[in-house]
Amino acid sequence: MGKDLRPLLEMLLSKKDRSPYDKPGRSSHHQLAYAAGVGLDAGSDGENGLNAVLKSCGLERFAGNFPPNNLEPAIKTSQYAQLNQAIEDFYGRGGRGMLQRIGRASFQYGVREQAALLGIAGVALKVLPEKQRIKFILNGMADALKKSNSQVKAWLDESGDKLAYVDATCGVCNSRHSDHPICHLYIGSVSEAVKWATGKDYEVTETHCTAKGDEYCRFEVGELKEQVT
Repeated sequence: MGKDLRPLLEMLLSKKDRSPYDKPGRSSHHQLAYAAGVGLDAGSDGENGLNAVLKSCGLERFAGNFPPNNLEPAIKTSQYAQLNQAIEDFYGRGGRGMLQRIGRASFQYGVREQAALLGIAGVALKVLPEKQRIKFILNGMADALKKSNSQVKAWLDESGDKLAYVDATCGVCNSRHSDHPICHLYIGSVSEAVKWATGKDYEVTETHCTAKGDEYCRFEVGELKEQVT
């Protein structure tokens, strides 16, 4: 049953409202589509698991009735954040890894379907030094979000020893509160972006999170992950 939801993953990276103001109708369909990834990872009971997640965050109207695959508004930013919370609550510790995998899938979709928006169409990254490749793709992510929504405040932080992606209007933790960083989906997206640009797996750590009172969410690119042989 889970495999029947696979086509919904193709909808993961359309425009998404990351505004902290939660204006009605500013988010798009893929907030629901990425929950299909939950169903894919939940085994034979995937669809039931997905429906339970939707019901737990007040979005049961989308159970078996996903919005169309376009850029039209569907749900509010606060509901998008609630969906993230619901996935983590429903699946416990496994929810964090699940959200990261969904984040990775969303970037992969962007590469396939929105290369022009990301600014990567026809770019020969292999001729650039590795650090420049990372800077290029993180800038591309920030620019794509700002093109999609003028209220987005995202940028590349080069002020320290390590590069970092920063979003002051993060939709993953909108209206949420925590004593630790919680933007697991965003970690997945940034990790996959860096891997796409370099061909290597780097550690990505959320050092700041608006859910715990910081002014922005900050995702720092660390060292290369150790290769398991």
